[in-house]
Amino acid sequence: MSAPIPLQTNAYGMLQSGHPHDAALDRLEFRDGTLRLGWKKEDGARYRLELGAIHHQCLTHFLGVQILSEIYIWPLADASKAATIPAAAWGTLLSSTCRAEKIPAEATRITVQHPGASFVLCEFSYGGDMAVICETVALVQEGTI
Repeated sequence: MSAPIPLQTNAYGMLQSGHPHDAALDRLEFRDGTLRLGWKKEDGARYRLELGAIHHQCLTHFLGVQILSEIYIWPLADASKAATIPAAAWGTLLSSTCRAEKIPAEATRITVQHPGASFVLCEFSYGGDMAVICETVALVQEGTI
């Protein structure tokens, strides 16, 4: 079994470890309360992102096999990181359950209610987004195929 590797993000919350840009998302699994996303890089390296203790999630315009554009991770407890979450990211998470004018207040409520959580946004190159508020985020390198 592979061990988690450190999560490294840039100043905007973009995941740097695992280099997901242009990787093929080939697994999406929800089991035992954990959402697992798996991707394979062109060089054959495989990674898995595990999102546990999910409070909110939304998957929009998903087409099946997707090419990852970017993954962002913003810890809600870190005010400077949480402040960089774009309004569009909150819109991705909440637009199916909130009217547009209610989204800022709902974003504030979620941030206050789940201070130990992280906001994870996956953007795909050819349409579709996934937004998740969860308590745990782990990245695992599975090896090379």
